[in-house]
Amino acid sequence: MTDNTRNGNAASAMDNEQLFDAYRRVRGRKDDRRWAMDAAYALLFDQHASAARVHEALAVQLETFRNIVKDGDGSGDANGTIGTLAVLLGAPEQWAAQRADLWREEGIDAFDYDDTAPLSLRDVLVYAFGFGALATALFWFFMLFRVQDWGAAHMVWRALLPSPMTMGRDGGTLSMGWVAWSGPALPLVIALGVTLINAVYRCVLSAKSFALAVIAAGAVFIVSVAAGSALAMAADAGPRMGMGWMPVAAIAYGLIAYAVSRLWKVPAGRGAETVADDLLLGDDEWLAELTGLLRERNDMTDRDVARIRDEARAHASQSNASLVEEFGSPREYAHRFTPTPVSAGRETVYWAFAVIFAVIGIVWHAVAGETASWWSVAQLAMFLIAFGLALHAWHRRKSEAKGE
Repeated sequence: MTDNTRNGNAASAMDNEQLFDAYRRVRGRKDDRRWAMDAAYALLFDQHASAARVHEALAVQLETFRNIVKDGDGSGDANGTIGTLAVLLGAPEQWAAQRADLWREEGIDAFDYDDTAPLSLRDVLVYAFGFGALATALFWFFMLFRVQDWGAAHMVWRALLPSPMTMGRDGGTLSMGWVAWSGPALPLVIALGVTLINAVYRCVLSAKSFALAVIAAGAVFIVSVAAGSALAMAADAGPRMGMGWMPVAAIAYGLIAYAVSRLWKVPAGRGAETVADDLLLGDDEWLAELTGLLRERNDMTDRDVARIRDEARAHASQSNASLVEEFGSPREYAHRFTPTPVSAGRETVYWAFAVIFAVIGIVWHAVAGETASWWSVAQLAMFLIAFGLALHAWHRRKSEAKGE
């Protein structure tokens, strides 16, 4: 057994953290570890490679990196003066894109798009209650900063622990540790609304088209905002309760999410039987499956999907073979196609709308003669940063698609 084979087997046996640390130990540079982490992220999330393939690719690249540093071919040196890994191997995103293209050219199905599939009812419940628990805890944490008089009677009991006491609307202010009775429920409503928007968008995108998915998600957004507003308005005229009920609600939501995730088992993954079933599909079923899989990826336009579908049908027709005989399973065929910059472009549009809504909110405060709160200003700043990052990602993926 050669040294390279032995080292390669050792690298493959490492877990991810050990593999990242191995990159750092080659030259003792932290930025080498950072490169490996960024490359893994790009392969996993940008290129949708499976976790096993990501680990395998980085393990193989580690051995190449070690050989370069040994300076055996005169292209490197052990002191690391030749520069960063981005100089040696390319930027992490570029390296990941090249690796994914190589897999596709060689016909290797190294991809996993299960994270883009429509959400099941189980997923909706787990995510909604999970995010609802986190949101409720955060709401309560920031509410504590609004309390002004911690020395008031029963303040600690009311703000930190569940209290049976209630207060009328006029006397129950947040600064005194009181919240509307909808306080513990509102974060869950928000989390449920966000989760449903995502679920409906994915479901309609897979079944119909991007345009209809946006319309359906927009309709759910409007209904969610209306429901949340109605709940807040109804509770505003009612009695107040101690904000100490907020952490109790957060714990309850977390337990519900945990119970659902444990008791409601995840459906079995794609095993040999499922793959075998794919190979028995008729041409119409094969095309429908392919179309749905390509749309689920959310990284190409409906026009691209239609073109790929029509080309597959035409090619199989010319060869007088079934689509299964010509291309294999729909999933394997769908994974052959390189993502386009469309997903990054869509993300840019989403954040642009978020910026517009944030600006409208601040302008509304000004027109109404009110002072914009620190939260609305901070929200605008966060949306502007997210928009800038999304715009940068869009331009980067356009450059990658052009091979620049």
